[in-house]
Amino acid sequence: MLLAACLNGKPLPGGAKAPEALDEDGELAKAIRRYIKEQLADPDLGPDTICRQFALSRGRLYRLMRGSGTIATTIRRLRLVHAYGEIVAGRYTGSSAEVVAARSGFRQERSFRRAFVQEFSLSPAALQAKAETGLRTPLPASGLVIADWFNDL
Repeated sequence: MLLAACLNGKPLPGGAKAPEALDEDGELAKAIRRYIKEQLADPDLGPDTICRQFALSRGRLYRLMRGSGTIATTIRRLRLVHAYGEIVAGRYTGSSAEVVAARSGFRQERSFRRAFVQEFSLSPAALQAKAETGLRTPLPASGLVIADWFNDL
């Protein structure tokens, strides 16, 4: 049936995609995830930027990335996970939350701090103090889920 659909040029029953289309979509989704990861520090990164970069409609972008929720939420969570890792690694020792926010792609320190506390139940300053004492501070499970989604690139 699949072969007949390919030869006839008729759509597959039930709106299924041919295997080549699935491969292309998978590669495109990976390319988009790589792009997001590379551009995290850019405060202008968002669905519109990604659509322009890859010449996609917003609907197609969301279909490709359906496993991650909304694109804006995914970008925000990745930025928070990145900031968490950088703080724990000691890269922001002595830096203010404003500096951490700016380098993580957030425009406003206040929204960064609020999102950070909401995601990790810990302020960036508290995490920084914990990291400076040498206490092991692994990434919480909520952060691991989004980080794992991008690790297979």
